[in-house]
Amino acid sequence: MDFIWNEKTLDWFRTASAYTGFHSELASIVRPRLADCETLCDMGCGLGLLDLELAKDLRSVLCVDQSEAAIGALRELIRARGARNIVARVADVNDASAGERWDAVLMSFFGSSLEDIARFLAFCDKRMILIVHEKATAGRCVNAVSLRPKPFGAAEVTGFLTGRKLPFQQTHAAIEFGQPFKSLEDARDFIRIYTSSMLEAAGVGGPAERERLYGDMESRLVETGRADYPVYLPKPKRIAVFVVEKAAQRDSARTSPNRKYGIL
Repeated sequence: MDFIWNEKTLDWFRTASAYTGFHSELASIVRPRLADCETLCDMGCGLGLLDLELAKDLRSVLCVDQSEAAIGALRELIRARGARNIVARVADVNDASAGERWDAVLMSFFGSSLEDIARFLAFCDKRMILIVHEKATAGRCVNAVSLRPKPFGAAEVTGFLTGRKLPFQQTHAAIEFGQPFKSLEDARDFIRIYTSSMLEAAGVGGPAERERLYGDMESRLVETGRADYPVYLPKPKRIAVFVVEKAAQRDSARTSPNRKYGIL
């Protein structure tokens, strides 16, 4: 199920990123892996907040997402920050990548199947950066930002890359990415949206299920003592960052007796 981007969710997402510094901290993990890269494509970029951080050290960045709302908001951020080396494109990633190549391809919490990894790896010349949740979950899992299922986690990605004989490195981290609120009513509005619209979009649950999830999320709210954001919903986001090197694959293929890679 796709993320539901609208005026409210965009504002909450931007606020959470600024409040917690999530994308800045995530960029500090990813940036060293791009030291020798000039071009980057983010497949399924969403609001592109990680790309805005990484673009400071790159010649050009292409951000691709099918959500007009997310790309529209990203373009506003690009203009506001005066970033001249980022292009935001509304498109299906399968169409956007046809005939194009970049030094690196980024997939951040994106992809409906593990096969997407191999498919998009074909469009980078140096490496793929793959950021995933530490653990896969079912669609009913509740967290601070969505009820979406996470189809694969670190274990599944490790198994896939190992099975395909794709050389990789991985890093694990826990970064806080909870949601601050301007008021208790703002928090309750957030909870209502994520326990109603997303359950309905997933085709699961009913009034009782929504009430249970609402109560669970409300019980985790904490007071911050701050005047601007007095209420906060904590969420440590546990992630894994995978780096798949194309150069390593080529070297391995030259020495392999069968060279069954198919995506070099």
